[in-house]
Amino acid sequence: MSKKQKKDHRKSNLSRRMGVRVIKQSFLIVCEGENTEPDYFKAFRMTAATIKAVGQGMNTVSLVNKAISIREAEKAKKHSFDQCWVVFDKDDYPERLQSSYSIGQKQWLPRGI
Repeated sequence: MSKKQKKDHRKSNLSRRMGVRVIKQSFLIVCEGENTEPDYFKAFRMTAATIKAVGQGMNTVSLVNKAISIREAEKAKKHSFDQCWVVFDKDDYPERLQSSYSIGQKQWLPRGI
C-alpha cells in the first residue's frame, strides 16, 4: 500500500482571492392583487436576490404600463432592476392578454432588461 503524500503548506499561496463576491440580482414584481400576491413574493427568503413586489389592483394592460413607469422612476433614482415581472390572472381579462403582452414585448424584449 502506498502512503499519501502530505501537502507542503509552506509553498501554498497565501494571497487573498479577489472578485469572488456574487452581486445580487434585483427583481421588480408588479402584481394585480394589492395584498395577497405582494405578500407571497415578499415572504421568499432570498439571499441571492432582492425583490420589490408592488400590488396595484389594476387590469393587465394597466399593470404593464405601471410596471414600465415604476421601472423608469427607479431608473431616474439610479436604481435599475435586472428583471421585471408582471403577475396577473389571465382568466380575468382574456381580451386584454394579447395587447398587454405586446406592450411588454415592445418595451423589454428588444433591449433586454
